[in-house]
Amino acid sequence: MPLRLPLVRSIGVAVAVFLAAGHTVASPAAKGKGRYRTWSVYNGGPEALKYSALDQINRQNVHRLEVAWTYRTGGIQPTDPSDTGVSERQGNPLIVGKTLYGVGQRNTVFALEAATGKPIWTHRSSAWGTPSRRGLAYWQSTDGGERRLFFTVGSHLIALDASTGKIIPSFGKDGVATLYVDRDQLFLVGAASPGIVFEDLLIMGSVVGERFRAPPGNIRAYDVRTGKLRWVFRTVPRPGDFGHRTWAPDSWKRNGGANVWGTFSLDVKRGMVFAPTGSPTYNFYGADRPGRNLFANCVLAIDARTGKRIWHFQVVHHDLWAYDLAASPVLATVRRKRKQVDAVIQTTKHGFVFVLDRLTGKPLFPVKERRVPRSDVPGERAFPTQPFPQRPAPLVRQGMKLEDLTEFPDPKERKALRETFLSARNQGLFTPPSMKGTISLPGHHGGTLWGGGAFDPETGIFYVVAHEQPSVLKLEPFGEPDPDYPKGLQDLRLMAPWTFFQDSAKLPAIKPPWGRMTAIDMKTGRKLWVTPVGEEKSLIARGLPTTGHRYLRGGPVVTAGGLVFMAGTHDRSLRAFDKRTGQLLWTGRLPFDAVAIPAIYEVDGKQFIAITAMADQSQQRGDAVVAFALPQKP
Repeated sequence: MPLRLPLVRSIGVAVAVFLAAGHTVASPAAKGKGRYRTWSVYNGGPEALKYSALDQINRQNVHRLEVAWTYRTGGIQPTDPSDTGVSERQGNPLIVGKTLYGVGQRNTVFALEAATGKPIWTHRSSAWGTPSRRGLAYWQSTDGGERRLFFTVGSHLIALDASTGKIIPSFGKDGVATLYVDRDQLFLVGAASPGIVFEDLLIMGSVVGERFRAPPGNIRAYDVRTGKLRWVFRTVPRPGDFGHRTWAPDSWKRNGGANVWGTFSLDVKRGMVFAPTGSPTYNFYGADRPGRNLFANCVLAIDARTGKRIWHFQVVHHDLWAYDLAASPVLATVRRKRKQVDAVIQTTKHGFVFVLDRLTGKPLFPVKERRVPRSDVPGERAFPTQPFPQRPAPLVRQGMKLEDLTEFPDPKERKALRETFLSARNQGLFTPPSMKGTISLPGHHGGTLWGGGAFDPETGIFYVVAHEQPSVLKLEPFGEPDPDYPKGLQDLRLMAPWTFFQDSAKLPAIKPPWGRMTAIDMKTGRKLWVTPVGEEKSLIARGLPTTGHRYLRGGPVVTAGGLVFMAGTHDRSLRAFDKRTGQLLWTGRLPFDAVAIPAIYEVDGKQFIAITAMADQSQQRGDAVVAFALPQKP
């Protein structure tokens, strides 16, 4: 049975395209100007470029990388499934000077010697709730006399002294502020990702749940010294607010979501914070919230000092597919029509890349509003059009045909998958969920997730990973009649289980490739190369070529050394690719899965790559931070 994969362009062709586009190999940032050489902010810097100007590790010597140190964060044993407070960790370590900070199991925060991995201090919070999975925010005063770390456990926002790991009692109440605002008081609210620091403010998103009556995803700014709430931006507008009329009149009392559960980016010079917002609730049924539903599914530009809206761009109107904006907006400078333009690059779960002017929010490449299918669900009014960027081209397939069905299962199972496919609605990317089932591709867990992409300011190339997880959205009645629902809908509340369209081996029911990395020239919006990322061991064992992993999490990091590093493939691996060609150059083995973003830094002239590897699965449980470096010269 042949397996057809789009081949990575040959090295010679890829290099020719790379150079023809006007890209050079020399790195001005790597020649000592000091930019992009630290990793003290999540994603490597406030712009979320995920770029490092360090080039000690490069395409010529990357094959020599070895483990420099490993730190076990909580002593979790793979044979101890009853251990509480253990879950997957996706933290991006922060490095300040010669100290590495991170989050571990059992509600811990730790500080290590960045060169050796030796512990400096460990703080274990006694607060109740799920801790932030993705890391920390760091702040220091202008004179460096005060240094603080911020993290969350459940609804608790906690401040620690970065030097000692001790609670700062003057922050909030005994070192703890609350994430609750207004309607939030009635619900569980947390934060899966760290906030971002601007001047003396810590700007936070939240996790609010995705079911009926979830609270709105208010964006909050706290005073870094006192923990007092300084401003709130309401993502579900109230009467009189801009955007209120894009919902039902009383939606602000009932509907929620539109939260930033991923991470922000920040234009420090302009004082602009950029927020990627999620879908409104409930995810797959919106009869009680007709309209565009601002500010859900938006790239949102906000004045960082005041919380006032500057502009917004909505990538999905009246979302019925859980196509949240999960990844940080990437703040890059791109060349357009012979001019350098400050831009915002936003990747999406439905496989698009939107490129917007940073000052106005206007698209830098054409975006067309196209008519999309209507809903067949009583009371549901799917929005009639949706935005389709013309460049760059989609990162993944956005529709499925019968000939795309997988050929891996046995005939009996293939027949069952075929029957499911033929019985469902299937009219392309924006086919609304239905009561008989709707094929959704790339699916609510597909496209590009919170790891996002990496931009190389040296070349103007954007590197992004994406995958396909087709699903079947089948709506069914949920709960008892609700007297507070709009007239005519009290007896009709529908929900859809998070059902993937996959075979009995949990492989996608669509032919591979499933997971891939794409290099895009942001001057032209054209793809330079595409390569699979990760492999399925069961298929490799059958002699099949690399398919790309079916569920890519984490994100790429690009370096001046000519490399793109990427983990997130659920096979205990960290990989290095040649950024010019997409060729796989090195694979480093990890003790556990790493679904996280690497951090790149140097200490005393030596470059390191550190990554969080923490898993909580039926087949493996463990926790570590692993740092790689080149071996010492003899």
